[in-house]
Amino acid sequence: MAEITPDTSLQELAALISQTLEAEGIVATLSGGAAVSIYTNNRYQSYDLDFVTSANRNKLAKTIESLGFLETKAKRLFAHPKTAWLVEFPAGPLGFGNPLRDGQIGCICALERSTVLGTSNLGCPKSPCGLGQPHAMGTH
Repeated sequence: MAEITPDTSLQELAALISQTLEAEGIVATLSGGAAVSIYTNNRYQSYDLDFVTSANRNKLAKTIESLGFLETKAKRLFAHPKTAWLVEFPAGPLGFGNPLRDGQIGCICALERSTVLGTSNLGCPKSPCGLGQPHAMGTH
């Protein structure tokens, strides 16, 4: 397993967390500011990673703690001593913008983004995209 260091990028951290969750059977999609930061090549900077999931909170905590993250006093965030980024697990379902527009449901799929540390699923910003499943960046 890759080690988290102060030099681990936001995208690498997202991939490492995604791969660790997936290895435990947890489906989670990166959303919010961290996803925007990755899409915009850090033109928007986020300081937390929101992974939307319906997984059991205890299983999430055990899995993220295996990477060295510890639950904060806020009880909703996890911090790691070697990175400034915090991790949160908002409950699903994943959605974007107006859930119903012109009779069409917004996109609830994810885009795959690969790094040397693994692949992460990012919430799809297109609505509706019509693909309905994980797909590579640039397929829109």
